[in-house]
Amino acid sequence: MENHLPAAVELCARELRQVGDKLYWRYK
Repeated sequence: MENHLPAAVELCARELRQVGDKLYWRYK
């Protein structure tokens, strides 16, 4: 993976992904 993005952005994207997965499995 490319490391051009700052760590903060990567962490934020990871958090959003986890929340998205929870919502997906809940409302699937």
